[in-house]
Amino acid sequence: MRYFKLGYVMVLAIVFIVTVLNLISVASVYGCIDPRGIYAFEVVLNKPGVRYNLSRVKEIFSDAIITIYNNMDAILFKYRHLDALYIVMLYQEKFYGGAPYIERFNEGKPIEYYLGVRVEFLNNSIEMLCNESIDEANKLCSKARSTLVNDLGTLLKILIEKDVLVDLGDGDIKTLVNDSIKWWRDYRIVAGWNSRLIYYHGGWLPYDELVNKGLISGMLVRFSGCGKVFPKDVIDALTVLKPAISIETTYITIIASPKQETSYTLSPTNIYTNNISVLIAIIIGIVTALATYMLLYKAK
Repeated sequence: MRYFKLGYVMVLAIVFIVTVLNLISVASVYGCIDPRGIYAFEVVLNKPGVRYNLSRVKEIFSDAIITIYNNMDAILFKYRHLDALYIVMLYQEKFYGGAPYIERFNEGKPIEYYLGVRVEFLNNSIEMLCNESIDEANKLCSKARSTLVNDLGTLLKILIEKDVLVDLGDGDIKTLVNDSIKWWRDYRIVAGWNSRLIYYHGGWLPYDELVNKGLISGMLVRFSGCGKVFPKDVIDALTVLKPAISIETTYITIIASPKQETSYTLSPTNIYTNNISVLIAIIIGIVTALATYMLLYKAK
């Protein structure tokens, strides 16, 4: 009878560990949603050779920007293209080994700096662009979605003209726009730490997609940690500023077209999130098994 109870407890522990692993695995993909992500698009321009100069932004738009210093140099300004009005955030992102730098795991490793770009609708602008009201919190009308992605391409072109961005070509921007529409169609949200696009082997993919498929090493975050939320005082300060970039006519339009799917070869890599998940699941499973065994033993 005692061995039967022990076997029962071992089976229970295995089932419990598998269940916890499945739940954590799902959470690593879907557990963290940037609360403003449905109104935004975000990309890190980590393609090799692409350079940037944030000092140039401060020089050109000095009276229409807000600069934030919080472990990174971030610049915010308003950008208008026809009826669409956006908040733009340009920031420096640290990378190591082709992925965002993780403090705990990459300390002492050589750091590379790339430009991050986040473009976010202002609410009144969304209402103007959509033919009908937004009924669901996780969905934008298709017109607003395509407008945002194409206006991102336009913004990048302007930053190139102003010498803020260097060595990002028209072909790069077109690929980014095409990939953006594809992933937005599949993901709905392409912004925030987990879901922003980064460059990988000729294309632009969501960070969590690359991590979960084992293509790069990385760490995914959950709950509110995945999004950069603009503080209210920053929004209020931006409201009174004029748009740093304002375009009253249709600019060079980047037409998004179907693009052949790129196949990626999976290779073993260290995925920090998965390792931690396995450890947590095993510990919880062992503790649960011991507690259950003790209860059954006492009930003998």
